[in-house]
Parts: sequence; C-alpha cells; structure tokens
Amino acid sequence: MSNSSISSTRVVLYEPFSSARNRIAPGIHVVSTKNGSCSERSVASNRPNAFRCSVDNQLYDPCFSNSYSPLEVACPIFGKNPNQIILLHIKKLPSPTISNKLQVESSSPQAWYFELVNGTYCGMNTGAAVPIVNNLAWGVCNNRYWLAGNISSKHKLLTVLMYSKSSPITSEAIKEAWK
Repeated sequence: MSNSSISSTRVVLYEPFSSARNRIAPGIHVVSTKNGSCSERSVASNRPNAFRCSVDNQLYDPCFSNSYSPLEVACPIFGKNPNQIILLHIKKLPSPTISNKLQVESSSPQAWYFELVNGTYCGMNTGAAVPIVNNLAWGVCNNRYWLAGNISSKHKLLTVLMYSKSSPITSEAIKEAWK
C-alpha cells in the first residue's frame, strides 16, 4: 500500500451546480461550453440526475443535470480533478426506464470517481469488462491502470486493488471518493 499521511478517505457528494438558480457551484471550473446530447441514464453513477452524454464523438459518463435548467448538464473531465467540467447544452434528457427508476430509488449514491493517495484519478469502467486474475476490472485510471476487487472498508481509509499489464496487483489507498 502507498505510504500515506491521511487516516481516512474523504467522501464527497458531487454537486456541480449551486442552490442559487443557474449557477455553477463554487470551486467548479468550466473548461468549455458545448452543444451535446444525452442518450441514457449514467452507467457510472446511480444518481437520478446522472446521465451518459456525448459531444464531438466523445462520451462523458456521468454528466449531472442542473435542477434549475434541465437542458444543461455538467460533465466532469476524466483523468483530472472532477471540479473541471465541460458544460453541455442539450435538447432533452432521456426518460427513465422502469429498471433505472427502481435502481435509483432503491440505492444510496455509489462512488463513481476516486483520487488515490498516489495522485492517480480513477473512474468507473463504463465500457467492456477487463478480466484481472479472478476479478473483473470495475474502474479505469488516468495512468493506464485498472481497479478491481471490492473496496475494502475495514478502516476509515478505503483501499482498492490496482493493476496494469506491466506491474503486479497492489493495494492502494483512496484519498477521496465522489458520489
């Protein structure tokens, strides 16, 4: 496990929009504003305001809708601090399916993005499953590493298994998790 001076994982409920109408929340930085579309509920996040969206042949999952402006979504940029977003203007949000609605209503928000103690950012794998020893990778990182196994919550500092084709599986501490 990486050496760490932290003793617990910080868990954050991600809110890119402030409670003030049509405002980006403090600390959120809009890198660009574009026109895009949202095709379905998010695969990465089970929150009711999370969607799978695209612009310029680039897929973003999750993107979070603005409750004051339903034709606007904030899409965190993968591989960086999630406070850097692309703001998308869309024509409509997808309607929830029965299975989506049941999943969202019956679950508390799941973590969809992580910063490891070593500075690596990782998100939920929303593409094809990658087999890793006796597990399937559920997370992908900005440094070509994969996350697998269960998140260990035996202590206040959460840990996860990290893997790449060129190095052995290691246990890494999670500094911050966004839900």
